[in-house]
Amino acid sequence: MRWERLRVTVAAMAVALAGAAWQAPLAAQLANAGTQPGASLTVRVRDATGGWVPMASVSVEHDGLRQTRITTDSGRATFAVPAGTRVSLSVRRIGYVPATTTTTVTQPTTTFELTLGRSIPWSLDTVRVLAQRSVGGIVVSARTQEPVSGASVRVLGTQARTTSGTDGSFTLPLDGRETVTLIVKAPGFAPYLRAERLERTASGDYLVLLQDDGMMHNAERTALWEAERRISWAESRDAILGGRELRATGGATVDDALRVSQTVTTRGVRAGGNACVFINGLPAVGRTLASVPLEGVRLVEVYSSVNEMTLQLAREWPATAPCGSETLPPARGLGAARWVVVWTQ
Repeated sequence: MRWERLRVTVAAMAVALAGAAWQAPLAAQLANAGTQPGASLTVRVRDATGGWVPMASVSVEHDGLRQTRITTDSGRATFAVPAGTRVSLSVRRIGYVPATTTTTVTQPTTTFELTLGRSIPWSLDTVRVLAQRSVGGIVVSARTQEPVSGASVRVLGTQARTTSGTDGSFTLPLDGRETVTLIVKAPGFAPYLRAERLERTASGDYLVLLQDDGMMHNAERTALWEAERRISWAESRDAILGGRELRATGGATVDDALRVSQTVTTRGVRAGGNACVFINGLPAVGRTLASVPLEGVRLVEVYSSVNEMTLQLAREWPATAPCGSETLPPARGLGAARWVVVWTQ
């Protein structure tokens, strides 16, 4: 009996030692995986002319993981990728031939440039001069890069509205207004809001990227619905500006751009560091316009008028919270803007 117990004990010890020997390399692997140095991969997308391609869908895949980003105005998309990793890249955008390639992230900060060739003859996100002034473009799913048919497209403040065709395309006639604000809606997608300043004889072609509806919170959805109403009733002392116009000023922040914007100057609106700032329709307590970078800004609403629409912003602002910088005196006088709403991509 005693010998049997000894044999069992020895066998158990052998199993334990074997398990420990097997677990040791596994533990080392897990430890190494947890401490593997991080790195960033920045993908820059150009077209055949050398210009940057905005709003392209860039996907990075490695070790069974997939990340997708949309390029900024400067054609940039940045990903967090472990150093030493070999990744597969794929880039898609309506109007261009899809591109795929592979690369290895060898440095803490790696930049990779990729060029897309055009697949259709017309240029989206451009301004054209036509006999009949209009706005048009293609509505596309940001996730799949497939055209979205049946999307509702409307120019706010006018009666102009239409739906996108089976290929996602749409065209709307325009009146003489210089700033055109589009609202695009489709089942299963978050609403899309965009403003552009056009010359009175110019037309615009735009690529509209719709995000999946699940990516938007209820509060943001409500805020966007309220923005649609505000912009439709904007008065002459208010200003609606698109991101392209603001970035064309050469400023680094929203504050820089608003100080020299042609639209703001023409309307006599003044927006400074003590305005109440909303980001994507939600109060941004403690933020100033000088702290909001222009990169990624799609649209900015600036209000100096007092009406039911702007009073709604006042009701949503926390009662005891100051606006903007407490070191600056409040803006006063005709054209002094109290409320500024910034919408980002």
